[in-house]
Amino acid sequence: MAAQETAEVDSTGVEKKKDVNESIVSFDFGVDPYYTSAGIIFHLTREEIPTVTDSRETRLYTDLIQGSFMPRFILFEGSVNPMPVAGVATRYYAPDIYQKANIDPSFNLVKTITAGFEEPYAASIFFGNLVKFKNPDEKSTASNMGYLGYLFSFGNYHIKDNRLIDDLWVEFEWKIKGERSFEHSRHNWSFRLGGKFHSNPEIADVFYLSIRRNRIDFLASIWSVWENSGLEYTFDFAADELAWVRHFFLLEKKFPVRQPYALSLAIGFNYEANRKYTGSLADRVQAENFQFLIRPNIQF
Repeated sequence: MAAQETAEVDSTGVEKKKDVNESIVSFDFGVDPYYTSAGIIFHLTREEIPTVTDSRETRLYTDLIQGSFMPRFILFEGSVNPMPVAGVATRYYAPDIYQKANIDPSFNLVKTITAGFEEPYAASIFFGNLVKFKNPDEKSTASNMGYLGYLFSFGNYHIKDNRLIDDLWVEFEWKIKGERSFEHSRHNWSFRLGGKFHSNPEIADVFYLSIRRNRIDFLASIWSVWENSGLEYTFDFAADELAWVRHFFLLEKKFPVRQPYALSLAIGFNYEANRKYTGSLADRVQAENFQFLIRPNIQF
């Protein structure tokens, strides 16, 4: 029989449970047309995952950062990127349809909708700290987890122009990631610093800085910029010469329709320098590659 648990709540609204005898294992999963994942969490200490009740968005980030440099959890995760995979499948299995999607030589509708992820899937190991989010005024509809720590990912394929390229790649990063999903609102974010390295010599090794924030609030105005919007920006620079390699930017507008459904439309671009790819993968027509992006989505 496990020992009786005790709970402590500090001045920041963080609740911690202690005196858990047995090793605790948790599960985590997320479903999205562009990124779907499932993972298993192993606890390295006798403490359960602490719960944060403070609802202020800026406080969420500071609560995650405090005491973050001593990992207390390990997460093993597998992920797949369905829309990018669909783009690869369309070009490979339905080349006629793919060709008909060419609006002009530099604009393909399938590529525009499915671009943005450079791999079809990945395996990851996360070392760090986790928190659970709880809002006393709303009913929770998801796991509501926050992560801060160190992530190592790897895979064996790279995606370029909706084609699979053999490439054993490895990625490491320090990140803050989280999701809060309640009855009337949803909020997720990711802030990352890291590097990605490739076995394929024709793909540039890079360091990067990335930010992403998305929020939906069914009680707020549909036109609210802060409550019903999304933003994503990634800046890559070459690991060998520290010159820019890629700018990836998306600006998204959320349209809450009827709870729990919301429509969204993201518009942006992927801008790559000619040093991103070399050899047979290089674009021999343009010194730089600008790709317009459109991402329609239904969220629920």
